[in-house]
Amino acid sequence: MESEQGAGWYPDPTGSSDLRYWDGSQWTEHTAAANKNQRTGAWIALSGLLVAISPILMAFFLGLTQGTSMWSEGGEGAGTALWLMFFSVPVGSIIITVGLVVGAANSPKKLASGRK
Repeated sequence: MESEQGAGWYPDPTGSSDLRYWDGSQWTEHTAAANKNQRTGAWIALSGLLVAISPILMAFFLGLTQGTSMWSEGGEGAGTALWLMFFSVPVGSIIITVGLVVGAANSPKKLASGRK
């Protein structure tokens, strides 16, 4: 038995990226463009992840080009780039959180699976 779902706009069950109107008993022919802000939230979260891991990537590539270990410190090795993590990880975490909140706030309602 399918769960009862109120009338409203839901992700199109045909698989398109649009929304389709459910009148409470069946899908109608009415469609609307999906909210683009949900994708914006994903891009914000992805950029936060890049900010958080950038010192690790920088230390790795500097170590490759300089022929040193990415963990060595003392001003000569690429490990000095790892100190940026004290800044980048908290800032990246905040950006990721903002992206997740923006994405969740703009997420359309979901229908119970199996409803066509």
